[in-house]
Amino acid sequence: ELSAPCNLAMGAAESKPRFRESVQALKSLNLLALDETDDEKEAVAQESLCRGLLSSGLSPESLFTWFSADDVKEIRQAQPANLGVLVFQVLSSIAKATEVDATGNTFTSRGDVPELMACLRVLSRVMPHVVEAEWQQTQHAEQAGLTSDGSGLSHNKPSVLSYLSNEFQRPAAVPAPEDPSSLPDDAAPSQEDAPRAPSMPNGVGSPLELYSTLASALVNLAFCEPFTVPAQGLQCGLRVWAPSMTEPRLVPVETTAARAELLRCLVATCTAEALLNSPQSYHSARLPFTHALLNLLAPLNANASARQATETAVDLFTSLFNTVICYKPGGWWRNISKDVGSQLLDYSIHAMLVLLDLPNQNPSPKLWTSVIPGVEMQTQQPQGVEETGVFKQLLGSVSDPRQFKIIFYSMVELLNNPLIVMHSSIMQDRQKVDSYPELLVLLWRLLDCNSSFLAYVSTGECQHGMPLLAVLLQHIYIARNDPSKIGLVQNASYILLLLSSRRDFAVALNDPVTTSNYPCLELPSSFHGRHVDALVHVVFRCVVSPGCERLVPLYTTLLTVLLNVTPYSKTISMHSSERLMKMLEVFSSRQVLLAAPKNYQWAKLVLMILNNLVQYQIDGQYHLTYAVVRKSDIVTTVATMELKQPDTIPPNADTANADEDATETDDEAQFPDVDIPSD
Repeated sequence: ELSAPCNLAMGAAESKPRFRESVQALKSLNLLALDETDDEKEAVAQESLCRGLLSSGLSPESLFTWFSADDVKEIRQAQPANLGVLVFQVLSSIAKATEVDATGNTFTSRGDVPELMACLRVLSRVMPHVVEAEWQQTQHAEQAGLTSDGSGLSHNKPSVLSYLSNEFQRPAAVPAPEDPSSLPDDAAPSQEDAPRAPSMPNGVGSPLELYSTLASALVNLAFCEPFTVPAQGLQCGLRVWAPSMTEPRLVPVETTAARAELLRCLVATCTAEALLNSPQSYHSARLPFTHALLNLLAPLNANASARQATETAVDLFTSLFNTVICYKPGGWWRNISKDVGSQLLDYSIHAMLVLLDLPNQNPSPKLWTSVIPGVEMQTQQPQGVEETGVFKQLLGSVSDPRQFKIIFYSMVELLNNPLIVMHSSIMQDRQKVDSYPELLVLLWRLLDCNSSFLAYVSTGECQHGMPLLAVLLQHIYIARNDPSKIGLVQNASYILLLLSSRRDFAVALNDPVTTSNYPCLELPSSFHGRHVDALVHVVFRCVVSPGCERLVPLYTTLLTVLLNVTPYSKTISMHSSERLMKMLEVFSSRQVLLAAPKNYQWAKLVLMILNNLVQYQIDGQYHLTYAVVRKSDIVTTVATMELKQPDTIPPNADTANADEDATETDDEAQFPDVDIPSD
């Protein structure tokens, strides 16, 4: 068995060259094909892996710089066995540095904390490439029509993890007797080149078991004292990272950094599997690590009909969620560089989204067919398992109104932080929250999974959701022309769609506001209107203004938001009335109506919005009445619009090209280049 790495006191000047030498050794030296004795092989592994990589003491930035992605790809192509040895060595180090007692608690020593940090950093760098290599091997096997018995595999390059099955599990070499005739007939002639088989931690003997071991190691490290839990924390019942939503627990900086490294490794491995599969096939794809993590945190119950979250899963969910809610951005004195607290916030949000997206069912046995000879994947899932994930159920189980209020205002504060930093006149006066797009996704999941929270947001305790509306509209307005932030606009639009379904929220849109409530919307300085006017302004800028062509799929969603709230809008300003009439003019033009078969829906929605205002709130719509009279020609054009019948096609006309064009025409709504009326 490979010996555990020892901690070496090394300075920064000495560790970097030693680290680089180890990386070069992994590229050039085949650790499983040495014609040396077992002791010399262990010495080489100890020198190249332990001393150089796990005992370097480098920071995450330095490690990722000196051990780049190109280095890992080069090792994977030139010496794939070395990458398997590296994964094996890291898991062995984690297993030997931790100890699980009879109650299930995990402990380690303070001297092993730097080594565990190095192990997690190396896994964060290596595992995405290992997952990619295994995925590529599976794709090549499927394209070649290979069967599960490995027929034809000899013509393909072995995968990284196949060395764990073929090399590490090979029996130990047996000395040949002096008399060759005494050998059995079926005995191998000689195994001089066969390396000694080291035992994997916790009995790992196949790639599937390796993924299970990795998932188990990460879950155990999540509540390991004094690694991620402060000293004496488990004995005092302080297992959860942040037991309260109001104030974070004061822990050493080393503990916060260890939590961030752990979540980085977890997110890197899970997202590597998710990125290699399409969204349609994600829940039925071959995801060995993801399903190993799911089976560990939420195993099937006795009837195999549903999954039940374990105590560790509940503690992990509570730790991540409370860490996000109780985070408070620091001031300028902490903004010199990104502190570990903000890093922990980013990784906590990402880990929450990963857990919420865990597929609730394992794929069929056919999809779990292994391309490694002799390795069977015994993960058949019974039918009838609930579709809702266990972590979505935990998110929907929050029901305390006091917690709802804390969650709401904490989310609004974190989402409003980038807007404050953007318009601050003092440089670096506040720590910026960089993961606000992911936080929007988490908020949308919370509103979608927890109907009680959605109902509470629209009540008076949360000002009927108006603080959240102001933040969402400003984020949509700023990101509308940025192609890289289309997802942010999409998530914010979905949240608005959920809120618009609540009557209390729609009624609260009649509250008066000024430009100080929406500093990012570029409203006129003389603007005095209501929240619904700000909503109309943002929707108009997204669906009609030039440069927003990428938001065409969201036109229906944004117009539906207006359609849901206008029956409760007592009055709208002249500014909003002109915007609505201009939208009707653009969407009823022939260029837009004839651009795609479904473009008529936009004009239909705008007409329904105007009809809601006139039918339900006619007494206060004097601005809209004036705008309709002033733009009566638009209404007349829509009322008298007629489409000409298509010309008769001659009998001898060539219709081949016409049929081809009709096949290629997209039925989805399209927005052509039209002359948009000026403001």
